[in-house]
Amino acid sequence: MTDIVYLHGKLGSPQSDKVTRLRLEGYDVVAPDLQELGLAERIIEAMRVIERVRPYLVIGSSLGGLTALCAMELLDKLGAVRHGNLLLLAPAVVAPYITSHPASVLHLSPPRGRVEILHGTSDEVIDCHAVKKFAEARDMPFTSTLDGHRLAKSYDLIASMTASLIGFDVKTRNLRGEP
Repeated sequence: MTDIVYLHGKLGSPQSDKVTRLRLEGYDVVAPDLQELGLAERIIEAMRVIERVRPYLVIGSSLGGLTALCAMELLDKLGAVRHGNLLLLAPAVVAPYITSHPASVLHLSPPRGRVEILHGTSDEVIDCHAVKKFAEARDMPFTSTLDGHRLAKSYDLIASMTASLIGFDVKTRNLRGEP
């Protein structure tokens, strides 16, 4: 089983700083290239990758966050095997992103497993307050940090949230709390 599937945003890439840092921490990360895909194609590709590698955690950044949430919701609706927890980083879960097809036809409800959202209060692309309202309406834990859209100053917080959501010590591969 793969540790993490990382879904990048519209201007991101599979070689982003976040992916590099996660790999340096010792995580096995699969990061598909979604750069040239529209939202529907991104969701389909994310579902394929998640089904194939069955990660402990799916991380979605910006448009990758919307992609991850849609993919996980659809996998749940299709009765797929549980696919791990979900960490959304500055997710594009507000207008105009969620009003475009296919996101507009989904409830964007929390999938099975734990879901957490991290968002920068100085995000210049996606409104932090709107995302907080989105999270509150769905009972999703929301954490804000003094950072911008890329969350470039928040890697330690991302690493901490990843460790909590993944459920095992990356160095020993033991479940948290085991020797």
